[in-house]
Amino acid sequence: MPTRDANELDVLMLRASERDEGAFRRLYDLTAPALLAFLLRMLKDRFQAEDVLQDTMVIAWNKARDFDPAVASAKTWITTIARRRALDLLRSRKRRDDVLHRDADGIREVFGLDQPSASAAPESSVTEHRLASCFDKLNRDAASSIRLAYLDGLTFAEIAAHIDRSLSTVKSWVRRGMAKLQECMHT
Repeated sequence: MPTRDANELDVLMLRASERDEGAFRRLYDLTAPALLAFLLRMLKDRFQAEDVLQDTMVIAWNKARDFDPAVASAKTWITTIARRRALDLLRSRKRRDDVLHRDADGIREVFGLDQPSASAAPESSVTEHRLASCFDKLNRDAASSIRLAYLDGLTFAEIAAHIDRSLSTVKSWVRRGMAKLQECMHT
């Protein structure tokens, strides 16, 4: 990015730190396309990249007063936020995939889709019962959306079409439901 553009972004970020919404809107317009492309390369999923972009810009707006052009340019500062959010998501995705692979038999049994395998370890049975108990605490919509996403492998967009709800509603149900499951499993 040429120096003039970098300086313009810095000025816009400084104005945003003073809660200038117009400046932040212009900053968004100038940075979002490149950030989205960067996030798509990292995450390889458009919906997740768009979500991380939105989170990034909300964080940038909320923490705009922390921006210091003497430390980093606005582009670098915002890209660092985006990169950290994407890495957090990738780590979370890996942990989720590890859990799903490790406890696949138990999870499928909890959802009533399989009989337990003969190789299921005793500790897996405890996990199954705890997961079933936690799953029962979810609302019906969240439970259904999680089943469709994690057991049937549907994308959020496919779930939204399947149950005739908006994409953002499905995402909210799954995120909140997974957060409740995680909290319940760790208490």
